[in-house]
Amino acid sequence: MDAIRRIVTAKEIILQVLLPESFRNKQLEVIILPAQNTQDVINETKQFDFSELYGKLNSGMTIESIDEKIKQMRSEWD
Repeated sequence: MDAIRRIVTAKEIILQVLLPESFRNKQLEVIILPAQNTQDVINETKQFDFSELYGKLNSGMTIESIDEKIKQMRSEWD
């Protein structure tokens, strides 16, 4: 059985799907459901706005202690 499964982010209200030649002149069933697993969603822009993360981490660490921890971790690589 031929099948097409596409998980995309609906940025527009119209979605076009290119069908294979084997689907020509056949009756098709179209089912559109929201994706259950957000990891399956394809982000067509493939860009991430890191500014959305600003202020999200509440570690209680100061900038200086974070820098010191990073330096310590990098020195372990040597």
